[in-house]
Amino acid sequence: MRHLTKRPSGIALALVAAGGLIGCGPMSQRTMCLIGVTGTGAVLGAIGGGVGVDQIENGPDDGEIAAGAAAGLVAGALVGWGVSYLICHEEEAPPPPPPPPAPHAPAPPPTERRGG
Repeated sequence: MRHLTKRPSGIALALVAAGGLIGCGPMSQRTMCLIGVTGTGAVLGAIGGGVGVDQIENGPDDGEIAAGAAAGLVAGALVGWGVSYLICHEEEAPPPPPPPPAPHAPAPPPTERRGG
């Protein structure tokens, strides 16, 4: 029975590692900021919801704590998403390259000196 629990967790770990190695490469800095701030809000909300239910309720069961954590996750994700749009700014496009220099006009032909 124990060997059945090791295999799925190993596969899940391999998939998470592969996603971490190749998943964030094409993302822009703004996208990573949006995901990070929203995820942080969701995690903090879930922790706050679960701990809040545990501390406020008298003898809560596991389902009540899980419901509080789920509600906190959703609320925290929404707050984090709103905050992320305030603090994660658009990337400015680089300025266009300067125009190429104007072609030089050909030098006038040398003048002939007469008599002198």
